[in-house]
Amino acid sequence: MSHIIITWGRLMKFKFKFVLMLLIVVLILLSSNFQAKNTMKIEDEVEPTCIGKIDGRVGNSKGLYYWEPYIFSKVDAEVKETRTGLLGIYRFFLPVNRYYNITANKTGFKPMTKRVYLSKDYPTIEVNFDFFESEPVEKKEVKNSKPTFYGMILGRISGVFEHASWFVGFTKLEFENRTKTSGFFGFYIIGFLEIDKIYSITAIKEGYSNETKVVKLTTKKPMQWINFYMSVNY
Repeated sequence: MSHIIITWGRLMKFKFKFVLMLLIVVLILLSSNFQAKNTMKIEDEVEPTCIGKIDGRVGNSKGLYYWEPYIFSKVDAEVKETRTGLLGIYRFFLPVNRYYNITANKTGFKPMTKRVYLSKDYPTIEVNFDFFESEPVEKKEVKNSKPTFYGMILGRISGVFEHASWFVGFTKLEFENRTKTSGFFGFYIIGFLEIDKIYSITAIKEGYSNETKVVKLTTKKPMQWINFYMSVNY
């Protein structure tokens, strides 16, 4: 009985190994089939086209027997783009029987473009870019601008007649391209006013004469209390 169990165990072990090997073979065949189909198609072609290669270097010879590789520079082939590696080398795999405009970019220089044609007879082309032949981009002078500081004004809007005064709510305050409206009791707050800039602020309310205040905040007085007193129209 034990002999039968051992034999059955060996048989199951053999079958497991056979099935495992069969699965590996199937996977290999499937993967090779996927790779064969992994080709690019051109819009006006029905069958997949052959794939060629365009590669080269991007750098600067400095006009001498010298070569400085430009790493991580962008290279564009219209349908694809990539970046150079640590040696300044790039590589494209593209369909043959087509023209390609290959453009290399480097910060500080104008882009360089070269037109090439991949064919079945010449499926591999080397295209190098020497930015010594390119023109540098003119650097614009950046003026050191002073940081902008802001302040605020706040206050109350009142109506006046002879010796009497009262609060005027919901009054418009207009200045530059901004509009602010006071609250029910005539209080208002206007923030984000630049320091050392002159503002002409006008209070407008139907039934009252417009009142204008000229305000300039300073670093010593970045916050000011400004009241408006509006006369009644008759």
